[in-house]
Order: sequence, then structure tokens, then C-alpha cells
Amino acid sequence: MIARIVALLTLAAAIAVFATAPLEAQRTGTRLGGNAKKSDPEAVLRVVAQCAADRKPAYALALLDALPGSDEESRQFRRGLGDLSNCMDYDRNLAVGSDIMTASALAFRLMLVEQMVANRLKSPVDTAAIGGGEPWFLALIPEGESEVQADARYMVLMEFGDCVVSAAPSQSVAFISATPGTAGEQTAIQGLVPFLGPCIASGEEIQLTPAMLRRALSEPLYHRMAQAG
Repeated sequence: MIARIVALLTLAAAIAVFATAPLEAQRTGTRLGGNAKKSDPEAVLRVVAQCAADRKPAYALALLDALPGSDEESRQFRRGLGDLSNCMDYDRNLAVGSDIMTASALAFRLMLVEQMVANRLKSPVDTAAIGGGEPWFLALIPEGESEVQADARYMVLMEFGDCVVSAAPSQSVAFISATPGTAGEQTAIQGLVPFLGPCIASGEEIQLTPAMLRRALSEPLYHRMAQAG
């Protein structure tokens, strides 16, 4: 586990929080008249995240390079809100810029990671280049710091996920590449099972759903692929 971060939160507790908390996105009204045709704010947020990943890669990279929950993440998130409103026309089922939708930086980050990983996995991945080494976020944490401004829930989950990806890069790519809910995903999970235990603190018991495992592995995999080039 990370020695530089003091977090009074176990992996089991982090998983429990994410498992019970819905994605924080909701409609709050209309600005230009006419409501977006999609009734699910999460679906709208996914469309906007896909647009950001495809059309605004510099913004997406800057946001994901900031520690989750940090002031820098908040600045990057706010910086792109105006441009992201233009993404409402990215899907023909959405009205152009008509909807005021609120979302936390973390909610948007999770959707953005999903899209960025999917884009990278369209090309072959050199799994030998993404194994081993330290988590990406350690470089952003000064040596000797006992307190770090970050989302402890997500950092604990990412720490676990990075441990798994580092030890099992090929299996992690296979799992994230598999379609959720399919036999292929179940096969990929079986390939990951031997690598999960060593990444869990001794004596801690956790219950991982495929969706939660996907959330834990996605951003660490993204950063390792990005660093590998």
C-alpha cells in the first residue's frame, strides 16, 4: 500500500462508498429553451465525456493528470465547462446546448476515463511496457507529505487497481477490453483472480463486482498506457 498517503479509509470502505453512491449528475433546468431528449443525466454525461475524449484531448489529458479531488482537478474541470456545452450536439438525440446539467468533477472524471481507455484500446497495447513501476500519482505527492489534497475514496481504489494492473497488465487489458456482462468478461476476471489477493491488505475482506473492478482498473490502466506512449 502507498506509504506517502495517510488515508483513514480501507479498500473495503472505499468500495462500499462507490457501490452505494450513484453517479453525481443531474439536470437542474434549461437555459436556451427545449429539453435534451435523453432522460438519463448519466447518459448525457457519457456523451459529453465521449466528446471531450474525441474532440478535446488536451483538456482531457490535463484533467486526468491532476490528482482526483485536488484544486488542480477542480480548475481543469471548470476551465472546460464552457467548451463542453458545445458537446451537447455530439449525439443527434441531444438538443444543442439546451440543458443545464450539473456533475461533480469525479463523476465526469470516471466517464472521461472510460472513454479515454476505450480510445486507446482501439490500437494494440504493448503490455510489456505497462507492467511494474510505481503508480502514476506518486509523482504528484511530495516526499514526506503526511496529508494530500485528494479524494481518499478514489485514491484507495486506484491504488488497488494500479497494483493489479502493474502485476497483470495482459490480464487487465483483456478484462477492460471485454464487453461488460458477457462470458468474455467472466473469463477475463478468472485470469485476474490470482493477482487480486496480493493487492489487498492482509486480513481485509472485500466484495468486488465486475463493475467495481472495472472502475478500479480503468484509470490506472489509462495512465500506464499513456506513459508507455
